[in-house]
Amino acid sequence: MRYTLLALLVLSGCEAFPRVANDGDVPGSVLSGTLLAVDVDEGATTVVLMSAADNPQPPLGNGSPVSFAAIPGDQYGPAGAATLGAPFALTDVPPGDWQLNGLMDVDGNFHPGLDVLATPSCGDLSGWHLGRVDGGVPTAITLGANDYIHDLVVGPLTRIDSPDPAFTIIGPRAVGSGLTLRLDAVDVSATFADLTLDVPGPDSTDPCHAGFRFRRRDLDGNGNADTSPLLPLFEDRWPRVLFRWLGTPVDTEDGTDFDRGDVPDDVTIAAIGDPSPSATALPVPGVALDVSSLQVAWTGFGQRIEANGDSAILAGSDLPAGAWSITVITEAGQIWTMPNEAGAGLARVKQLPPPGRTSDGDARQGQWAELEP
Repeated sequence: MRYTLLALLVLSGCEAFPRVANDGDVPGSVLSGTLLAVDVDEGATTVVLMSAADNPQPPLGNGSPVSFAAIPGDQYGPAGAATLGAPFALTDVPPGDWQLNGLMDVDGNFHPGLDVLATPSCGDLSGWHLGRVDGGVPTAITLGANDYIHDLVVGPLTRIDSPDPAFTIIGPRAVGSGLTLRLDAVDVSATFADLTLDVPGPDSTDPCHAGFRFRRRDLDGNGNADTSPLLPLFEDRWPRVLFRWLGTPVDTEDGTDFDRGDVPDDVTIAAIGDPSPSATALPVPGVALDVSSLQVAWTGFGQRIEANGDSAILAGSDLPAGAWSITVITEAGQIWTMPNEAGAGLARVKQLPPPGRTSDGDARQGQWAELEP
């Protein structure tokens, strides 16, 4: 069964992303303006995603959108040479600093309520509110109480041509005092092959191939890789790989659940990825290389975000034992996490079908990395 994005938002009550709290004493503000899309013949349903400037969504950060607006594709019209434009508006926006991202869902498989589909995919169009109409970098918008900004531009939305980072996990294995594992790319359509979700899976005829677009970032063009914002002792590389602590796996009648005990806080570890074994040498900084697998090194240093927002660095025995999810984030903002809703036994998605299987019959989606105490 195939639903449009707008229908899915109605079915999910439009509450898939948590909305920002706004007490009754603070009037909500309005953000409105124009979406611009280039090199596209016709519009498709587009979502304007709003995230906090101090915790933005990928690829700017590791946060999640807190609100969105959906714009039908028929709202687009000519807006210049090879450019289409459509109006948008976000209402009841609380005071604060916000980033805006536009995502045109060309293939019709975006759904904000499912991890496996709450991500842009290869062939979609994406763009941000920039500092200048003719370019610049993603720029936050500052709102006070009861503000009304009506002349914003989000875009230009440009086509994502990097592979979707769906993967299966090979390993992990201990190397010296550390831990490495290999992530092998799998075709997104294959991971949905045996699922009967009430949302559309990716089109198997999609020309985008399975893989990871690897790049050593060099924003200033000096020939040297930049320093990672997540790991100051390492160079900045895309895609980024994150481990997040799930808890201790517990077998239940419905499959596997995760017991977090008395550790309710978010614990995250940033990892280092190398293009191996599909590449024999690292590309020069700034040059992209599409590879079929990543060799991921567990750095052993984690960040713990407490409920009040405070953070602490953890290492060694301070890191909790148990299961860790693995997330790959591409430079274009595509995301893939294991385990996900296509896996069996996760308490929050028990109503979904059994694990997906690729064409070779191997179960793919119920995997996580596990460390012994």
